[in-house]
Amino acid sequence: MAKEDIPNVFKMFYTTNRRGADTSRGIGLGLAICESIITAHGGEICVQSRKRYKKGQNLYLHCRWGNKSMITRSETILIVEDDAQIRNFISYVLQQEGFPHLSAGTAKNALSLLVTNPVDLVLLDLGLPDCDGMDVIKKIREWSEIPIIVVSARDQDHEKAAALDTGADDYLTKPFSTTELMARIRVALRHLKKTGTESGQAVRTVGGLSIDLEKRLVYLDGAEIHVTPLEYNLLTLFFKNAGKVLTSQYIIKEIYGISYGTDTQALRALMAGLRRKIEKSPAKPRYILTVDRSRLSYW
Repeated sequence: MAKEDIPNVFKMFYTTNRRGADTSRGIGLGLAICESIITAHGGEICVQSRKRYKKGQNLYLHCRWGNKSMITRSETILIVEDDAQIRNFISYVLQQEGFPHLSAGTAKNALSLLVTNPVDLVLLDLGLPDCDGMDVIKKIREWSEIPIIVVSARDQDHEKAAALDTGADDYLTKPFSTTELMARIRVALRHLKKTGTESGQAVRTVGGLSIDLEKRLVYLDGAEIHVTPLEYNLLTLFFKNAGKVLTSQYIIKEIYGISYGTDTQALRALMAGLRRKIEKSPAKPRYILTVDRSRLSYW
């Protein structure tokens, strides 16, 4: 091991394998896993190199264990990574940090999870088997401002710039340490909370219906109700335009993106599902009123 390798040995995907293609010699996760386990329990791990023998160096791992209370976080993170070994390791790291999380190995599965589950942040690898990660960013940005952190081995400046310009919020190049990964996640979530409260009060209420913009939760008569990400986005749009008449085409553009088209079938299905959750009598709505076939009003 060369001297310059020592500061990097705990980074995920870092390897001293100079042959590149020889994956049988490891992909750089062993020591990263060790560090993650030890730090999750409040301990520390470091490495020293002492040159005693002519044939090479000895490595000494010094561990100090501590007690760390586990904190359960409310933010859900989606891992989009096609390599199962890497995906499982990131999943383990998030679990140790108390983050609920979902995993997907393809772009199709990732987008399906996004529209059916409340997700607060996406960790996205660009090299997916069914779709390039850049296209995934574009599709997400058509209807959501959810934070996206790209996690990729692509380290060229123009590739980083392209991902950020397309809509990613951050770019983390492999190899990286678990410490850096968690720091980037915390920063992105702080920005998410700040953005949610800058536009006004964190909790908005109309009648018995309330929405917490900071926690992304919806309440009806004081009880929390489950809504999908698309339903939440639709309800947020209505809250921000309370009392206004909105055209179907305007809603479609805001929820699905400008490239979706003019078909209102998906919007009608989305509206019907939301009404069933927030209206006591969907046939006699209190919150979402249809003015005519092309316009909707929200109180």
